[in-house]
Amino acid sequence: MRFLLLDDHSVTLQGLELVLKMEFPEAEFFSCMTAKEAIAGFSKGDFDLAILDINIPDTNIHTVIDYMLAKKPSQLIMMFSMNPDTVYAKRFLRVGVKGFVNKGSTPAELIMAIRMILSGGLWLSDRLVQKMSDDFLLSRTENPFDRLSQREMEVCSFMIKGYALTDIADIMQLHRSTIGTHRSRIMEKIGVKKIYELRELAIQYNIPIHT
Repeated sequence: MRFLLLDDHSVTLQGLELVLKMEFPEAEFFSCMTAKEAIAGFSKGDFDLAILDINIPDTNIHTVIDYMLAKKPSQLIMMFSMNPDTVYAKRFLRVGVKGFVNKGSTPAELIMAIRMILSGGLWLSDRLVQKMSDDFLLSRTENPFDRLSQREMEVCSFMIKGYALTDIADIMQLHRSTIGTHRSRIMEKIGVKKIYELRELAIQYNIPIHT
């Protein structure tokens, strides 16, 4: 069993390895703190499961996911993040990720998710399943952020955290004009004109506004 772990906090990586070693004593780990290290390691070996954080500094995590799935379409990927699964999980599931586990989960839940994914299943937390059920049964008002494409949501997440367009362009490796176009579309789709209005809506719909 081989795991690739990507997180920019060494303590998190050590803790994750410790939990996994207790469940998979013979497992091998390739732990990294940058996207560059993750891509380099992935290109040189096969991994049963890649466990990735979302918020890696100066990184568009979707670039890492796209690279892995392009190189190996059957690659199993799980997100492990402090970001709420009720906001982000569905977006990652749509692009091929097999599960989303919040860092506040118990070790038992983490292992349960990993075993589910390794067995070919899809992991949805009880909280996410409940929210999806509630939204359907209660016919709740559409979350305006669901109108955004995956790329627009990436740009939006940086905008509400206070990043300048130039900084977003550098991180996502896109032209500033492209980010400007995304900004205009985001504001139009969400129905706001000012960044503070966008942030207020983000708070209302439980989308993280801090880095």
